Amino acid sequence: MTEKKDKRRQSDGGTYLVIADTSPEFSVALNYAAHMARLHRGHVAMARIIEPQEFIGWGNIEKAAKAEARAKAEADMQTLAIRAKEETGITPSFILREGETQKEIVAIANGNPALSAIVLAASVTKGKPGPLVSYFTAKGLTEISVPVIIVPGHLKTEDLKKLN
Repeated sequence: MTEKKDKRRQSDGGTYLVIADTSPEFSVALNYAAHMARLHRGHVAMARIIEPQEFIGWGNIEKAAKAEARAKAEADMQTLAIRAKEETGITPSFILREGETQKEIVAIANGNPALSAIVLAASVTKGKPGPLVSYFTAKGLTEISVPVIIVPGHLKTEDLKKLN
């Protein structure tokens, strides 16, 4: 077994990774990650994964569609970063990847020795925790070497103040 070298500076609380999407739970995960980052003198990173699209067409049209999807993802990340700064006071770093969401999150987790945890919020829909929560509480958990923190999707910002 090989050991991962810890790339953190002393008193650096590491990075809390949040998956940036348009779900209502994103804000809950972001606020929790920012709370933990403040408590532990850490950082927040937001990852946006651009899923591959089924596309049958000419090469230049496909290339233009991919460029448009990337530009939209970058603009969305900028908007989410502004929102994150307003809501939490922390400016997150960005990770933008193209590929299958679960595989890319695993690659990010395994390729970042400063990562402290992946923060996910469970869906507020009754009976369905959400696809990422489902994946990372089963098969996906065996593929990474960092904790996955699952926050209740209905957690209020004021509830965070009670947590350590």
